[in-house]
Amino acid sequence: MTEAPLQQFQVESFNTDPEGRSQQSDVCLVFAHSPKAAAMKALNEDLHEIGNVRRRRARVTGLDAIGQRRVTTLYSQL
Repeated sequence: MTEAPLQQFQVESFNTDPEGRSQQSDVCLVFAHSPKAAAMKALNEDLHEIGNVRRRRARVTGLDAIGQRRVTTLYSQL
């Protein structure tokens, strides 16, 4: 079984207010095998805490085959 190569992703982690607007965002670069793995890695890092509040959502940006930036699906941590 072959794993996908490591890719670089930009991950913005954030919480949302009751109306669904993003708040307390933070951006980092993550090397992972997939966008979902990058999101989960960033959300599980201690760097993505403010006080005792953990970030629960992530927006992952990667590069496609021609080098254009693209935003993948949003990920949520329960």
